[in-house]
Amino acid sequence: MARARRNNGNQRGASEVQGPNSALTSFLREQGITTEALARRNREAEENAQQARVATRRQRQDDDEPIAVLSDDSEVEQAELVRTQREKRRRAGFSDDEDEEEFDDDMGSSRFTGKRDTCNKCGTGFIISVYTIQDDMGGNLCKGCSDSVLDERRRKQKKMEATAKRQRKKLAQALLDNKVLGVPSLQEITMNVISRYIEDVEAFGEIGYANLTKLSRILSRRRKLNNQTMKLFLSPGARELEYWDCSNITADAYNMIPAVCPTIERLVLGMCGQLTGENLVYFAEKLPNLTSIYLDGPFLISKDVWTIFFETVGSKLKELTIKNTHRVDEETIAFILENCPNLTHLGLSRLNALTDASPIYLLAELKHLESLELSDNGDEKHSDDVVTDDAMASILQSVGHRLISLNLDGCTSLTDNTLAEIRRTCPKLENLSLRSVEDITNQGVYDLFHNWTANSGLLSLSLQRCINVEDTALNAVINHSKHSLVELDLNSVGLLTKSSLRKLIDIHNLTTLNVGFVRKVDDTLLNQLCHNCKHLSLIQSWGNPNITLTFVNGVKIVGASL
Repeated sequence: MARARRNNGNQRGASEVQGPNSALTSFLREQGITTEALARRNREAEENAQQARVATRRQRQDDDEPIAVLSDDSEVEQAELVRTQREKRRRAGFSDDEDEEEFDDDMGSSRFTGKRDTCNKCGTGFIISVYTIQDDMGGNLCKGCSDSVLDERRRKQKKMEATAKRQRKKLAQALLDNKVLGVPSLQEITMNVISRYIEDVEAFGEIGYANLTKLSRILSRRRKLNNQTMKLFLSPGARELEYWDCSNITADAYNMIPAVCPTIERLVLGMCGQLTGENLVYFAEKLPNLTSIYLDGPFLISKDVWTIFFETVGSKLKELTIKNTHRVDEETIAFILENCPNLTHLGLSRLNALTDASPIYLLAELKHLESLELSDNGDEKHSDDVVTDDAMASILQSVGHRLISLNLDGCTSLTDNTLAEIRRTCPKLENLSLRSVEDITNQGVYDLFHNWTANSGLLSLSLQRCINVEDTALNAVINHSKHSLVELDLNSVGLLTKSSLRKLIDIHNLTTLNVGFVRKVDDTLLNQLCHNCKHLSLIQSWGNPNITLTFVNGVKIVGASL
């Protein structure tokens, strides 16, 4: 009983306690405008609508004027829609009395529901419903005109979406090409038109090698290089040939290269997954002048075929690059060293079959080496075991005095010891790439460049994702190479501050700069760089929220936050 009395008391208290009222609510209550009055008004409106329907039906019996009348089902749907809208607003915390006016505004023509009107487009009489829409002038439309207007709006919306999609595609293409959207040159327009209708082109005519190379790269980027389009780049006197995306070129088509161009000296085949052993042997037999070959993705070439190839052309090869294959192991590298003693450039990248550093030690036997790339070799389990400090010390002590270019991207086991060896043995070094060599320290980079008098300066340097590099190391780089440096990559070197970044303006010959994800870089700093570095043409600034510029003083800024 006591519990029941407490419950009754709570109920009485709940009915007496009211929440805060707005000024509008108080005013409406004083004027006698309540929810009951509003409900009564709605009932009267519904009764008037019912009477209007009856009158309209009677009139249509005597008059042929076309009038659209709501059915009983439509009235039920209308009332249900109104109740649903009110219930949603009530759940959202709006009271009926203070927001009735706003509710009516939201419903648009629904507050005139049941009234007769004339279509603003065709002049037909009709009864306004909750489904009635208005044209751009604010006039109500009948159902037939409403449908046509809605269809037209949908077509415009689809057209706008298609235009926006094309614009996004152009922007993405420009970003891939490190370009900013703008007015293209006549040469760019010509290149794009040719690449778009490449299937209809029978011959290029008199086009220089540089433009042929550009066209080849454009077609490769657009995945349009195939058995037919590749023929356009074949000519009997060609000495160099570049196909950067051969994924659509079949094995039979590869044999056209030596058949049509027997004088080829330099051959580039990227993404050549369909290249077979027979093709490679055919190259070795039919290309007597071949001195440089670049193969990316030749995973169908077996160890035996590599042996035949190197035995046939190895003594003539001066440049060799092999990437992305699991068929090149320690034994294959031994074949390279045995048969290709005159190599000046060797690139070995993403060779998953390498499991330890023993084949890397062998590279010290290449006495003529001037350019070396050892990037991202080994699988996930052995990536730290392939290129080590000891192996690099052996190579650098043997050929370091000749090296001009050194790429050690992704050699995650290297430390400051390798940097110290580079300083001691590489006086001619001009290009150094250390992307993702995360174990090198700020002190190690500083010690490499500080007072490195034996070296006259680098042309290009990549410290991308060398996460320990700080201001002192960058200052040492600038002081050492400010008169020679042309390309600098500082992507994701997040510890740098404006103190050292401001000194980048001292690198007067800088043409390309990557400061992506270096959060201290902003528009002010880029303005200074663009106006002081007269040769600067491209800045990559991905992941920097403080950069909004896209083009300053003729410098393209790619990756800005828009």
